[in-house]
Amino acid sequence: MHVRIEPCIAKLIERYSDKTGRRLFNFYLKYSDGENFNKMLNKGLKEVGKAVGVPDLTFYAARHSMATIARTHEITNKDKKQNIGGAGLDKYVVHEMLNHVDPAMKVTDIYLVKDWNILWEANKKLLSLFDWANL
Repeated sequence: MHVRIEPCIAKLIERYSDKTGRRLFNFYLKYSDGENFNKMLNKGLKEVGKAVGVPDLTFYAARHSMATIARTHEITNKDKKQNIGGAGLDKYVVHEMLNHVDPAMKVTDIYLVKDWNILWEANKKLLSLFDWANL
């Protein structure tokens, strides 16, 4: 997976960067293993969920929401009855954004050179839907 860092999230990357230079992020220095990192990630997401009115927010639910927002053209906030938009991305692009593997496309993937620009532009479009000013 190749990820392009968009300017809107550069502050997050810097905040959690590994100052030792061994890895991109410093999480391995703070958590004993991936399972503990995932537990703490979900704990933090529950706090975020509480703040924004989404009870029991988890990483799984956040991936589900990302995929829905990425795929959908328009999303209406039912409580406030306002359109909050969506990225309207192709379903297969969303599939690739989630880093899923499609066994039906395995042979086709042998013949393709991965065009990361497609995913980078999709990610940029999705990120543009959010306000990143208060990072």
